[in-house]
Amino acid sequence: ALIHPGDLPLFDNTVEQLITTKESVHLEFRVRRSSGNYIIVEAQGRFHLDSNGELIRMVGFISNINDRKLAEEHNRRLTAILEATSDIVGISTPDGKVAYLNKAGRKLLGWMENGDLSNRSIADAHPEWAVRLVREEGLPTTRDGIPWESESAIIGHDGCEIPVSQVLMCHRSENSEILNYSTIIRDISKRKNLEEELSIFFRFAESSGQGFGMATIEGELTYMNPMLLQMVGEDSLQNVLGRNISTWYQ
Repeated sequence: ALIHPGDLPLFDNTVEQLITTKESVHLEFRVRRSSGNYIIVEAQGRFHLDSNGELIRMVGFISNINDRKLAEEHNRRLTAILEATSDIVGISTPDGKVAYLNKAGRKLLGWMENGDLSNRSIADAHPEWAVRLVREEGLPTTRDGIPWESESAIIGHDGCEIPVSQVLMCHRSENSEILNYSTIIRDISKRKNLEEELSIFFRFAESSGQGFGMATIEGELTYMNPMLLQMVGEDSLQNVLGRNISTWYQ
């Protein structure tokens, strides 16, 4: 059969309805090519009637929309991935208007999940210093064809700054015209908090009168504070890094 078996019932029902109602028809279905492969086509048709309602003629045409439908399916799959990721993914126009923001981005920024983005801009998502960083460093770098990566910040739903890592890219047409910019942003606030806690610990350890040390699970030493170095008779951290802690228990 020329028409795909799965689309044949719909095709037959549409033809019957067309004959009965003589209304315009629009239908998409799969047809088999001479190679045996199926493609998706779009059929449109309408009846022309005289003043008495009698059929004069029927005009219709069929278009190959296979590439368009495949592209739409590809975009649906891509959108599903972007909406599922915990990273922020956004697209902006050349003049900085937000064209797309995924679910994670809307949630972190406190923007309505299905809200209108037409009045939103990059500046709405970042504190002023981060906006300057993107405009003065990020965008010029990407326009040279180089993806830009840096630590930045966004404004969370509570109005507080959230530290992030950000990748920014520029997309051009075949004529080198800028089409849009895309960005991937990851919340690094937990990492920053951990770094701050470690910094406080090391500042305390360096001045402490007690010995502090750190080692891997295999026992390789990664840190000794000055007091512990003194206790074990070493004068330099570099002399002990990588040595096994069992060295001092023999």
